[in-house]
Amino acid sequence: MAFLPSGKIHLAPETLLLAGLGATGIFFGLPNTLLHVPLLSLLFPFSLYMLAATAPGGKQAFKRGWWLGFCGNIAGLYWLVFPLHDVAGIPLVLAIPFVALLFVYLSLFTALASLGLYNLRGLAAAVCKGRACFAVLLGGLAYGGFEVFCSWLFTGFPWLTLSTAFAFQPAWTQVASLVGTYGLSAFYAVAAFAAAAACLESGKPRLVAAAVALGILLALPGYGMFRLTQVPEQKEQPLSLIMVQGNIDQNLKWDPAFQKATLDHYLALSKEALSACASSPSCPKPELILWPETAMPFYFQQHHEHAATLRRFATDNSIYLAFGAPALLRDAHNTSLLNRLYMLSPSGVTAGFYDKEHLVPFGEYTPFAANIPFLSDVLQGMNFTPGMHNKPLRLRRQDNSDLLMGTLICYEAIFPALAQERVEQGAEILINISNDGWFRKSSAPLQHLAHAVLRCVEQSRSLARATNTGITAAVDPYGRLTARLDGLFIDGALTTTVEPCRKTTLYHRIRPVPEVLLAVLALFSLVCYRVSRRKV
Repeated sequence: MAFLPSGKIHLAPETLLLAGLGATGIFFGLPNTLLHVPLLSLLFPFSLYMLAATAPGGKQAFKRGWWLGFCGNIAGLYWLVFPLHDVAGIPLVLAIPFVALLFVYLSLFTALASLGLYNLRGLAAAVCKGRACFAVLLGGLAYGGFEVFCSWLFTGFPWLTLSTAFAFQPAWTQVASLVGTYGLSAFYAVAAFAAAAACLESGKPRLVAAAVALGILLALPGYGMFRLTQVPEQKEQPLSLIMVQGNIDQNLKWDPAFQKATLDHYLALSKEALSACASSPSCPKPELILWPETAMPFYFQQHHEHAATLRRFATDNSIYLAFGAPALLRDAHNTSLLNRLYMLSPSGVTAGFYDKEHLVPFGEYTPFAANIPFLSDVLQGMNFTPGMHNKPLRLRRQDNSDLLMGTLICYEAIFPALAQERVEQGAEILINISNDGWFRKSSAPLQHLAHAVLRCVEQSRSLARATNTGITAAVDPYGRLTARLDGLFIDGALTTTVEPCRKTTLYHRIRPVPEVLLAVLALFSLVCYRVSRRKV
């Protein structure tokens, strides 16, 4: 256990209690399949403040924060064990320690946030009369900064961001259109820190801290409800589309013997949805059919028979067809494997494609070119290369206008910068295709959808999301789910519309200023230790 913060594992009862409380808040506060109460997520930063504020020194604050982070990562990311066990066939006794190593790393951000908060309390004692006011405000903003660092370092993994807990409560997320996801997390952290300070302080400081906590928790949904009442009338023609969820078994997906069966299954579901729409007077004619990430488990450029079938389907139905498939890119020196979304036009020609640029470490490629046998099983022989072709797809509409669609493949939906880039390139709607079949019926698909919802709020863009096993859904520019295919690991098709939008949010116009400011405050909390060493 030498990789832990201390060679001896000895935790005080209050540390264990608060770490357990914070982990409980992570599990039930973030989207999950049992009970989702978003406000419970604030128990995590609440516990962080309590642990840091009562720590006898910076070293102890760091250790306490690390344990809180470790317990929180277990509660929120337990499902990472499933791909190793179910796909790679690794026994749980070996898969769990491997995932624990990731938690060791991710917990460092919570440990640093705890140390920074301890330092800020020391600084507050030195420069102002009240110990809590300064630390609560700057500490909460620094909390958002450490989320920023988690999204930047080593390709980033900002999965357990505090704001995702509220993604399915539109009134509670609209501030993200002003300051982004990490800025919204910072506001919630300030509220949680203020509530913790109210528990520790007495007299007037307690009342002030309680007022701050209550004020933020009223102001955030208050602004959200106001913004939602200001929704303008729809001016752009909605895009009518069909999103197909094939529910193909992950362990059979890449078996060549199942290629034709997979293709036939997606074609059958699509034809059934088209037929149902044609027989309904209220259903507008679909302009696009969207299939999930790597829905077609073959190389579209090379498998001419299957490619011809797909082109013929688009032509026969006079419809755009977009589908995920691996692609090979060869030059004189090497061969690159790409995770691609193809789009065929109603005439059957390739109208465009998008190559995934932000890959999943150890899921789509092995960092450092390491050859680890069991990881090759997880990758299922598909060691991808980051793509460079990321322009929006162009769909020609019946009135001869063009609709630009920005693509995010799977994991890319958790990164605000990628959605920002798509909108800067002119995207009027966002498309997210994914395959969450690795994670059983766990919290992961709901958490993944929550991230995608926040991209809509940040950028004021509708989202069409097609997945292999769920959750297939449509989201409006305010983060409201407008349609959803209920159930995980079921096949089906969702026929709906999404609204194009060209306006931009304040966050879009000022980014990356919020993230930079939060990151600077996080660094400040770590370097102000000299003053904070005075007795608190």
